[in-house]
Formats: sequence, structure tokens, C-alpha cells
Amino acid sequence: MKGFSLLEIIIVIGIFLLITTIPTTFYFNWKSSAELNNSFNSLVHQLRRAQVLAQANNGDISWGVKMQTSKITVFQGTNYAGRVLAKDEDIIIPSTISFPLITEIVFNKYSGTPVSFGLITISKGSDAKQITVNSKGILEY
Repeated sequence: MKGFSLLEIIIVIGIFLLITTIPTTFYFNWKSSAELNNSFNSLVHQLRRAQVLAQANNGDISWGVKMQTSKITVFQGTNYAGRVLAKDEDIIIPSTISFPLITEIVFNKYSGTPVSFGLITISKGSDAKQITVNSKGILEY
């Protein structure tokens, strides 16, 4: 009677695991990188949007961006706590994205200059990207 030996079965299983593990690892690394890049691009867009709304004097008040777990919010008001709730614009991002330092930027009406400025870090796991908002409201990344 012919059949397979235990050694042959173990070798086939090992080859199968090797073939499936490598592409899976690349996929999850790519997915993580794509989530960080998409969230970063959304943040840049929302910062620019808030600045333009402030410069256009939309609503005769300042506009800002609040970065939180799972979302980025463009808001109307001098700060997030005192904002006009009806004007909130939320962008949903993965809950694995974090903002460990600055989490709120407000732009002054007319000038579009930020009330506070500095380095915004957006991270996912060990990967991170940074945006600098300078005193004139210029975004550098």
C-alpha cells in the first residue's frame, strides 16, 4: 500500500504555512501604513479647511480642528468646548490612530493664524507622521 510518510506531510504543511504567512504579513503592514497615510491626509485637509473658513469669516467667528480617537472634527468657535455644535464636521478615522501631543488647533477669523501652534504628531503603533503648524498658519509636513 502506498501513502505519505509523516515527514512528507510535515514538510508540505511547513511549505503551506510559509507561503501563506509572508503575504499576510505584507498585507497587514500595507494596511497599517495605508490607514496612517489616509488619516494624515484627512488631517491636513481638515486643518486647511478650518483655516479657509476662518479667513472667509464664515459665521463671524474662529474655526478649529479637534483630533480625537476615531475622528477629526472641524468646528466653529474659539475652542472645542465652546463650539457651535450644529456646525461640527466629523471625519471618521481608525480607532488605532492616535494624537499624542497637540489635539486642538483653532484659527483666528480674518487672518487664519493659529491661536496655538506647534508640532502635531499622528501615529499608529510605532509609525508616525508629523505636521508643523507655524505662527503664520503655514502647514509643513
